[in-house]
Amino acid sequence: MSRILKRDGEILITVPYARKARLERPFHRIYDDTTLEEMIKDLVIRKRQYAKYVNTSNGDFWKTCSKSESQDGGIVLLKLSKG
Repeated sequence: MSRILKRDGEILITVPYARKARLERPFHRIYDDTTLEEMIKDLVIRKRQYAKYVNTSNGDFWKTCSKSESQDGGIVLLKLSKG
């Protein structure tokens, strides 16, 4: 998980996301809608963007996608603020 606190008080986080939450390794958790809501329950979501990993002959990169496309494994970027 990556976290950034901006000067205006907003928080940006990226977390691994999938259809079903699981603990991949002791230090790597994958979140679903339920576990995300629990983690950010006291914050207001200002923006939510999903992305999935793409491997091509030109290189590997993250591509923005719909929520349903990311549910087989991706990340979600959340822009949050306090209520």
